[in-house]
Amino acid sequence: MGYERIWERLVEHLDELGNAREVPGGIEVTIERLPGRSRTVEVVLSPEDWDDYLSTMYGDGDPAATTIKERVLGTPEGVRFLVYDGTYDWTPSGTRELPPEEPQDLEPGPGHWVTTDDDGNVTSRFADWDGSAGDPPPSSQRG
Repeated sequence: MGYERIWERLVEHLDELGNAREVPGGIEVTIERLPGRSRTVEVVLSPEDWDDYLSTMYGDGDPAATTIKERVLGTPEGVRFLVYDGTYDWTPSGTRELPPEEPQDLEPGPGHWVTTDDDGNVTSRFADWDGSAGDPPPSSQRG
């Protein structure tokens, strides 16, 4: 099946939520909430991205088999874009770009490499290795 028909089927599927139309870089979906109130979410992806997502994740050309409607409806209020991240997932964003990744909650300060046993005890520290011979430190120097 060609990109064009798969893409058309996606637009038709999202149109069931209200009004969907193709825009540069994606599909804009306007959803009626209450009479006179609507909300617009732009799904940011290309026809090629959609084909890749659909065929890899679902192995089917039917957008009804996917969770795309739920993802559009689940986009938080005040967030305009739902961005395909290229790894088979969708991320709400305030812009057409993926938001920056949140830094992991790491403790401040320098880190160090260690190996541990099954009980979590440190069995070797990289900082203790001599490095000249590539051998680990003697067991008496292991933590």
